[in-house]
This record gives sequence, C-alpha cells and structure tokens, in this order.
Amino acid sequence: MATTQRIGANTYYLHEGKAVVSFTSSKLETDCEKGKLETVNRPTGDPVEIMTWGKNNDLPQVLEDLVTNNNIVPALMATKRNILVGNGLMAYTERYQAAADGSLERIQEEVQIPEQVKAWLDGEDWENGSNFYEYLDAAAGELMKHSLLIPEFVRYKRDGQKIKSLEVKECKWMRAGRKVDGRIIRWYWSGHWSKRTRRIIPDEDRKIVPLDVYAGETRKQEKFILPMGDYLFNDGYYPIPTWRGSKDWIEMANFIAPFHKANLQNGYNIRWHCEIAADYFLDYEAYNLCATDEEKAKVLKTAQEKEQAFMDDVNEFLAGIANAGRTVWTKFEFDKQLGKEYPGVKIKALEYDMKDEALLKLFTHSNTANMSSQGLHPTLANIETAGKLSSGTEIRNAFLMWLIINTHNPRKKMLRPLELVKKVNGWPKDIHYSIRDYELTALSTDPAGMKQKDQPQNGQ
Repeated sequence: MATTQRIGANTYYLHEGKAVVSFTSSKLETDCEKGKLETVNRPTGDPVEIMTWGKNNDLPQVLEDLVTNNNIVPALMATKRNILVGNGLMAYTERYQAAADGSLERIQEEVQIPEQVKAWLDGEDWENGSNFYEYLDAAAGELMKHSLLIPEFVRYKRDGQKIKSLEVKECKWMRAGRKVDGRIIRWYWSGHWSKRTRRIIPDEDRKIVPLDVYAGETRKQEKFILPMGDYLFNDGYYPIPTWRGSKDWIEMANFIAPFHKANLQNGYNIRWHCEIAADYFLDYEAYNLCATDEEKAKVLKTAQEKEQAFMDDVNEFLAGIANAGRTVWTKFEFDKQLGKEYPGVKIKALEYDMKDEALLKLFTHSNTANMSSQGLHPTLANIETAGKLSSGTEIRNAFLMWLIINTHNPRKKMLRPLELVKKVNGWPKDIHYSIRDYELTALSTDPAGMKQKDQPQNGQ
C-alpha cells in the first residue's frame, strides 16, 4: 500500500507520518517545462512564430547561469571541450590494401594541408576576425552546454557560390520557427528572447533576424545555417543535454558555499562566556554610608572601573594565539546551610561547529553526482576518490577510454561543416580532415608525458 499520496500541485500526504508536505517550485523547474508556439512581433516585417525554449523562453540562459555559479561543472565542461578540440586540425589521405587474412585494410596517411585550404582555415577572408580554430572551440562548447550546434555559412559576394566564412551562433540567442512538414526550415536570432528582456526592450527596438536552414546547392543562399544536435532526448524542437538531469544537484551545490560564506560573515564566533554578578564589584558598605547622590555616583563609577579593569585583564589573559590552551581558575563561596552559591565569576568555554559536517558531506556527494552527469572519470575531473588522487596509468586509461567512447559523435558534427565547405569550394576530394589528439605517455619514455597521435580521429 502506498505511503505517499499526491493531493495537489507539489503537495503530498504522508500516511505513516500523518503529515501534509508542500514543496515550492523553483524558477529552474518552471523554465525546464516544455515550450509552446508563440507569435512575436518584429520592428519591421510581419510577426514570426517561434517555439519558446522552455516555458519562459530563456532556458539556455537559465542553464548557463546555473552552471557558471557552480564550483566544478564549468571546469568539467571545459575539460571535455578541450579534449574534443585536441591539438587542432590535420589532413590525411586513405587507401586500402589486402591484409594477410584476405580482408581489406584501410591505411590512413597524414599529408600537408593545401595552401588554399590553410588560408581559409586561418580566416584570411573572414570578416569577423576569427578563423576555423576559433569555430572549433565555440562548436565544442555549444555541444557540451546544449547538445546543439548551429553554424552559419556566408558565401562570397563576387560569385555567390563558394563559402567565405563560418560562424557559430550561440544557442541562447537562437529560437526555432514552426515546423513545416515535420522540419524546421528557419530559425530566428535575437538578443531579446526572454519575457524579462522583452518587458525592458520595446517591440520596436528588438532586432529579430531570420536565418534559413541549408536547402542544398540547387538554391544559392547567400547565408544559411546547418543546425545539428544530439537528439537522444528532446522536446520535439530542442535537444535536451544529458547533464540536465543533474540540475537539482547543481542548484543544491550552488547554495552550500554561499551558506557557509554568510555563516562566516554574519554568524557569531564566541569562544568564552564570562558570567559576572551584576553587583559583584560594588562596595555595598561604602554605598550604604553615602549621604548624597553625588557620593553614591562616585562609588558606582568606582565599581564600573573595577569591572572594566577585570574584563581587560581576562581579555589579555585569554585572547590571541600566544594564550591558546590556557586554563582559567575561579573561586566562589557556597552557603552550606542555604545550599546555594554566592554571586561570583564564571568562565565557560563554548563549542560550535562552524563547518556543519552534514552540509559538507552533501557538498561532496553533489560533486560526485555532477561529475557523473558529465560522463567524466574522476581522474580526468581531478577529484579525489577514496582519499587519494589517481595514478598516471589510471589517468591515461581514462583519457583513452573517453576518446574512444565520447568524441566520435560530437566531432562528426563539428567537422561536418568543413566537409560541406570542402565540397562547395572545390577542395581536393582525396584529402580528408580530422582532429589530431594528444597521446599520454610514460615519463620514462617521453619527458613531456605526451605526444601527438599520428592516427586521425574524426569519427568517420
């Protein structure tokens, strides 16, 4: 029999505990809800219909803010991006020869990148001052963050055919248009998609740029995009990155560090509690003999001065590093007949754990969960396991395993635009391009600890 019953939105009845529990929804949970088709007005031209990305149309921005506020996820994504980009681009040719068992063996041989191709890769004619290697960095980053890559191609105006440059459009500024016959044929770029920015920026000042999807070489598009993504999980329009399931762990981890910081900034850190009777330093005999208010005030002032002198002596005796570990002795009188103490001075040591071990353990678990969601072995994430860091052999094996399992698919998407440029621009058909990897080696055989791999790795 179920012990929990849902009785409302985010509200549950716990049978065994006889309690009703209600959870409040976070902004992130709301933003992660599926988007909807929405008509958006433009400063010029007809209104356009887009599919919002998340309920509030700002899910990419929300997820990026979530990640950048975390202590390890940005570094994990950067590590994966750096492995994907590797040591840059390499060119190779391939041929087949008969193996000893009669099968065909593919032989790949590295060749020099042709000069015309090298000039294009270096961004010789690119107007935005970038080049293909900056494209690789941006492409790998978008795939790691959003599982989506949207490159934009620009043709030369002089012939309207060859491709001049390539640029990655950031996902957070892109929205898909309504599907036509099951396909998205147009996307829209704008810096003001979310409802918050639309409240600030009036419709007449918002720039929305339509970008058509590549329609093949039969239609010469001056500019076009070629969206690619990992649609293993998706909402029908946008891919859902596999790491998004760890959003609760990331959000929770982001709360822990500010909690401890606020605790240190605003919390009290009292080491000793000194108890002094209110009239301990008052000379009652002298006070009772006073004939005027002026004489009484003088006796009271003398008591205050004695109390302050005593407090100064205690601070001097206990405060500071040199006085750490000192023992304090006090005396007090006890009335045996009445069975009670006479007022005196008491100094008590206070203990308070500022670390909050429960939160620190939870923080450790959140790091482990976030590392797992990124698909990185602890050795590559540079996180201690079982109280120790990994050996060189473990790091090398984890690195090679990640290369084998996780680089094929994203690199194929990253290099697909280059294959299209190769075809359209008429580069040599027999020369192929791939990502060059580093290979970790033993220090005994290679003082640098790594070398370049000669074997291409491009996911083909």
